[in-house]
Amino acid sequence: MNFINTIYKDTPVYNQSLKGDDPAKNPVSKYQREQQDGFSNIQPEKEGLKQAISPSQEARLPTLLNLDSKENTMFFTHKEGDPTSFFNALPFGMAIITSSGNIEATNEAFLQLSGYTQEELTEKNIIDLLSSETVTDSEYSVLHSIINSEGSSLEKKLTTKDGNTLCVLVKTTVFKNHSGEPHKLILQFVDISDRKEFEELLQKRNEQLEKANQELDRFVYSTSHDLRAPLRSILGLIYIMQHEADPVAQKTYLEMMRSSVNRMDAFIKEIVELSRNSMQDVKIEKVDFPALVSETFESLRFIPGAEKIQFSVEVDQNAEFNSDESRLRIILNNLIANAVTYHNFNQDDPFIKVQATIRNKFAIIEVLDNGRGIKKEHQEKIFDMFYRASEDTKGSGLGLFIVKEAIAKLKGSIRLKSKWGSGTKFSIKLLNSSSL
Repeated sequence: MNFINTIYKDTPVYNQSLKGDDPAKNPVSKYQREQQDGFSNIQPEKEGLKQAISPSQEARLPTLLNLDSKENTMFFTHKEGDPTSFFNALPFGMAIITSSGNIEATNEAFLQLSGYTQEELTEKNIIDLLSSETVTDSEYSVLHSIINSEGSSLEKKLTTKDGNTLCVLVKTTVFKNHSGEPHKLILQFVDISDRKEFEELLQKRNEQLEKANQELDRFVYSTSHDLRAPLRSILGLIYIMQHEADPVAQKTYLEMMRSSVNRMDAFIKEIVELSRNSMQDVKIEKVDFPALVSETFESLRFIPGAEKIQFSVEVDQNAEFNSDESRLRIILNNLIANAVTYHNFNQDDPFIKVQATIRNKFAIIEVLDNGRGIKKEHQEKIFDMFYRASEDTKGSGLGLFIVKEAIAKLKGSIRLKSKWGSGTKFSIKLLNSSSL
């Protein structure tokens, strides 16, 4: 059965034309038919009507597929009476399906799009190709959503023969039987995968920009507050010292000023680390992990209370570890410094332990302590910029945010497990690779 016959069999206009209805009422009967069972050899009465399809006609395809119109009958006979030649010449995919979704015919563009042969497709239903993931719970089904979309376009996912998924725009033309029920459907497919990829990239960039703007707002506000606070403290102490003659009291005030300056210096250092992490490229080099952890322990020995803590490192390594040593140092320094600062010293054996498992493709690093822990209501927010999980927090709230950003640069991940009063464990997974 040919293209036109495939569409119009059992439709009113098809049956009327075979009965030879009044030409005034049925324009299709004006044309000669060489085959009584179809329209494959419909010939226009005037030779001058045999002409190539113009771009404007091609653009009108969805409305032209109507043989009740004399113009449209001529439209399908542009090449020596063979409508199939036009069907296959279209630059976009076309498929003729039944109301139950069985595929009866497709053009060359659809075969290229799907990767199937014509014989393979005639054994399939359209729902085998269109992903159900594109249908929401409120829609009846893939097929019903297509039938009910006549006059509009739907975005669907087309599964090709090789298993790939393409984003397509589907436009439907419905042909009805005597009862007014859908009989045949012509589906037009346009591959919009590139457009969807661009839209997703644009959306991602917009989300990143919105996040950056929010972080910038928080950064400006918190930075101004955290820098001014120690400065105001120093100015107040200077004023008090100007009216204090006791040398012992003056020494106390000087120590307080030193503490404020140290806080400001630590905060500026964190800002520099944050900026450096954002600006600098990842530099991959061989890392001596046990030595790096030992150096970090030594650098934190002078934090108040550190002398009471037992530090240890355990490394299970059977491959060379390649990563960005500078960022690893920042990550370990912040996690271990926090573990010291917020430890529980009212116990017999306070400890901080670093464990690592290093393999060819990845490294798992864990920092554990038996300190005070983190309350559950704070655990989802502790990686946010300037977030302080404790009322007696001495830091700026930037430390764990820097840790998260540094790990993201290394294409890794971090997880937290903590119980208030029992301790905390940070688990980090990083790629072990010569390039990231």
